Amino acid sequence: MLLAECVQHNLRCIAFCKTRKLSELVLVYAREMLRERAPELEGSIMAYRAGYAASERREIEGGLFGGLLRGVAATNALELGIDVGSLDVTLHLGFPGSVASLWQQSGRAGRREQRALSIFVAFDGPLDQYFMRSPQRLFSRPIENACVDAHNPQMLEQHLVCAAFERPLCFNGIDEHYFGPHAVSAAQAIQVRGGSNQFCLPCPRRLTLCAVEPRVEPRVSQTEIELPR
Repeated sequence: MLLAECVQHNLRCIAFCKTRKLSELVLVYAREMLRERAPELEGSIMAYRAGYAASERREIEGGLFGGLLRGVAATNALELGIDVGSLDVTLHLGFPGSVASLWQQSGRAGRREQRALSIFVAFDGPLDQYFMRSPQRLFSRPIENACVDAHNPQMLEQHLVCAAFERPLCFNGIDEHYFGPHAVSAAQAIQVRGGSNQFCLPCPRRLTLCAVEPRVEPRVSQTEIELPR
């Protein structure tokens, strides 16, 4: 196992796995190898994936950042947005689905102009094998463009909820600049679906937004949207 080898050579490493199950299997196999070859390092690797409690994830992140952990078998939950400090190696177990994700994952190692190594382990899938036969098509392939339809009603409504959770929105010619001309109709559409714990209408021109945080005991915060006459 590459992860176990990296740990034994004192290289800090993340093994990116495409599924939660794979991340747990990699952890089990790597620990078995370390138990035989370097038992003192068995506890220096962990798995990281969605489904863990927030406290467990913070503990793993802190151990990786502080150097207490040498290796982590992770899903793309560690791909971005979390500072894990300086790493030496990234392992990519299967093509992650996009060139952007692959480069993002590999960028986890070699920060601060340090030398680093990224290893792509191909699986039996057609896309993995295609890149194995034509590696130049992978390394010369441009980053995919992210295309988002800002007028998609479902996406627009969710953006309104997120924005209103942080700051009141006012549709009097100000916030339409950011959310587009369909923002008012999107807010009114959610209003029609009343009783969803997200929106209610106390008066004809004022819309109260309630953004619910997914906690064990839900906490509700309210902001208001002014609708045009």
